[in-house]
Amino acid sequence: MRDVVPSTLGGRYELEELIGQGGMGEVWRGRDLRGHRPVAVKILAPQVAGVASRERFAREARAAARVVHPNVVTVLDVGEQDARPYLVMELLTGRSLAAELLDRGRYGVAEACGLMSQAAAGLDAAHRAGVVHRDVKPANLHLTASGVLKVVDFGVAQVASEAARLTMVGTVVGTAAYLAPEQIDGRGGGSACDLYALGCVCYELLCGHPPFTGSAPELVYQHIHQAPVPPGRHRPDIPAELERLIMALLAKDPAARPADAEVARRVLAAVALSAGEPTRTAVIPVPPPPQASYTGGARAGDTALLDTPLLDAPPPGVPAGRTAGGVARAAHAHPARCRGGGGSPRVTIGGGGAVRRRR
Repeated sequence: MRDVVPSTLGGRYELEELIGQGGMGEVWRGRDLRGHRPVAVKILAPQVAGVASRERFAREARAAARVVHPNVVTVLDVGEQDARPYLVMELLTGRSLAAELLDRGRYGVAEACGLMSQAAAGLDAAHRAGVVHRDVKPANLHLTASGVLKVVDFGVAQVASEAARLTMVGTVVGTAAYLAPEQIDGRGGGSACDLYALGCVCYELLCGHPPFTGSAPELVYQHIHQAPVPPGRHRPDIPAELERLIMALLAKDPAARPADAEVARRVLAAVALSAGEPTRTAVIPVPPPPQASYTGGARAGDTALLDTPLLDAPPPGVPAGRTAGGVARAAHAHPARCRGGGGSPRVTIGGGGAVRRRR
């Protein structure tokens, strides 16, 4: 049963309708009684609202509030009531790119580049403010009814990571299809990991699927060891300049990726302009790739918690029951044994958090 939530938070935000729910908490449509405007209110679930998580949530949310840009959701306020932190944001129309992809299939070149140039602009603004998203994926890219793309769920990644550390040491939190190699093997999650994820999403919009598909262990192996198939092999109308950018974004070495998101934005905007005026009707439906387990992403604002052993038969030296962090290490030590994975992991839905390797 869902926990009882007060009808008004902070004496100011009246909750009107539950519009989203996941392991990290709930999202409500509400009204700012002082500003007399509609708002969206995200409330952390009790199981992730420990002291450390609450402090991290407030810190990350205030950092996200410093990012003011048309392509980033606006954070209006941060508060706490009854030991439940909440985040107040602008209320967006439209829906996520994950939902769009499920209905539309792949996009035309001009439209895909137009959307991704907006995402890159939002990420660049965040990076310049010292904020890294760490969980860029279609579910966290929101397309408004007016065609403006906004990056959402900044700051929730660190809270999800903290909650996972406290409850399931050794787990990986996040959506495996968009993981940068350095997020899997523990080298860190700086702004370059957002660029890698941007490349994955751009690939998906153009080709109808991410660069890598399969089970969680297969994805871990591929992100670390396997070069992606150039997107031009899936569709020959992709310009060479765009293919070079995508392959650079998907470089295994963070230092080999573009210097920043603005570099990517300029290329994407130029290709969008040269390919023609973007149109929301330029859709080329395609079937999913063979044996792909990808289903378009979790619900908007949600993230998969990969919390079970990811190999039926672990490689030598890796104890049975090792979770995704162990698979990452095994993929380095015994790539042949990890290729192809093993059984399918259990996947539970949690809040929108970046994928993090747990030591």
